[in-house]
Amino acid sequence: MQRYLYDVGDKAYKLFAWLDRRVKDRRGVWEIRGERVETRRPSVEIAEAFALYYEHLYASIVPMTDEDCDDFLKDIVVETLFDDDRSSLKDDLSVEEIGQELRDLQLGKASGPNGLPVELYRGAADKVVTQVPEILKEALADHKLPVEQCTATTVVTHKQGEPEVECQSVNYF
Repeated sequence: MQRYLYDVGDKAYKLFAWLDRRVKDRRGVWEIRGERVETRRPSVEIAEAFALYYEHLYASIVPMTDEDCDDFLKDIVVETLFDDDRSSLKDDLSVEEIGQELRDLQLGKASGPNGLPVELYRGAADKVVTQVPEILKEALADHKLPVEQCTATTVVTHKQGEPEVECQSVNYF
């Protein structure tokens, strides 16, 4: 995307691409301390350090008694679907519903894996709303979503006031 903005040739686009690069350079995670306290620098090793950190974090066992579990579960309210709600879930999405969802998307968010920002979808809403039902029908027939809808772009930034080389000192967006 940055290369595209620069290649467009407009001065404003070039300035935006340059600023975008500076922000990424400043906020990037260029090194991280691994499990054995060694510092890792190449991006593959940084990714491995994060993977190990979160694997151990999510695999850790928290001591919980049956009473704790019962207390947690009794406070959960599970809604019941009525017949008319259940049948409406099987209906196709209308063009109006898709258009409303496009209007409700938050602006200024990072673009997805395809690199297209929300503003582009909003600007081309009249074309997008007619294609979404077809994409969803195809996904239902194939029992598989398109690749673009199964991936995500993760942005890692440092938490303020915390050591920059620790795995737990970053935010994920």
